Amino acid sequence: MAKQPKPKPKLPKWKKSSVKKVDKWKKVKKSKELITTWSGRGWNAQVIQNEDGGGWACEMRRDGDRDPVYVGPWTMGRNKVDPKPLSQNAFNSWVKSASEFMMRSNMQKRRKDRQTFDITTDDGEKITVIYDIQRGEYESVGVLTAENVFSEEIARVEVDLRFSFTIEAAEDWIQSDYAPPPPPEDNSLAQPTYDEDDVWDPDAEESEEEEFVEELEYVSEESFSSGGYEEPVFEYD
Repeated sequence: MAKQPKPKPKLPKWKKSSVKKVDKWKKVKKSKELITTWSGRGWNAQVIQNEDGGGWACEMRRDGDRDPVYVGPWTMGRNKVDPKPLSQNAFNSWVKSASEFMMRSNMQKRRKDRQTFDITTDDGEKITVIYDIQRGEYESVGVLTAENVFSEEIARVEVDLRFSFTIEAAEDWIQSDYAPPPPPEDNSLAQPTYDEDDVWDPDAEESEEEEFVEELEYVSEESFSSGGYEEPVFEYD
């Protein structure tokens, strides 16, 4: 008689209570480092606190400059106390804004310090005369420039800042074959002129004011001598 195979032993069932649930790990957000300065591309950015204590600002300086070129508001962090840290993308955006602001400022200064006149000579040649004020750190100088219709420079001379740039002055400069204009006359040392009526003459006749004073004194003496003056009487209740 063939032997029957022995049945396999049954493994004990795990109880649900014996199974331990493993808690999922929560994502912990790392705190970013508070970066308030950034440099590159010839610029320096720095996050500063406003003077009134209300919020933060970012100032942009060029390398070597003492004063900032551009200052704008800066956002706060999530705690509403500390500023948002600087990043590469934020720095690039600030460099673009500061560069555009500086370019607009330079254009405005250039328009303010530049005057032009278009002159047509007797030969029919069109010449543009430009008067620029070149401002330096210690002193400024005026520059006259002549250009043809192709914007090619014909002549250039330096002039005194007191030079009066008018269309007549531009025409005279062209007719003088672009010779340096003479410096303006300095009238600061000129002797002051007076009108003859303003000069006091001790032998002159008495003025109307002096005559009026003498007449007033005469009337007062006459009133006292004629008895026309009466002592005021005050009545009391």
